[in-house]
Amino acid sequence: MSLLVHDATIVAVEADGRTSTLREQSFVVDGGRVTELGPAVSFDDRRRAGAFSETLPAARHIVLPGLVNTHHHLYQSLTRCLPA
Repeated sequence: MSLLVHDATIVAVEADGRTSTLREQSFVVDGGRVTELGPAVSFDDRRRAGAFSETLPAARHIVLPGLVNTHHHLYQSLTRCLPA
């Protein structure tokens, strides 16, 4: 199953700490991994042809890569000092 996240703004932190903002980008998630990334227009033909199992329109969304399990760790840090 492949998911296309289409036409998003991606904010990424580079290895040296700089932040990059990539606008109008799309990426494919297949098997839990990002397998393709590029300008949204480069995915349009395949999207129209139905090449992806699911498409998530993301034109008004920001993607922040790397925030894996934030919900779990955020909750965990809030309750860390509570007595059992």
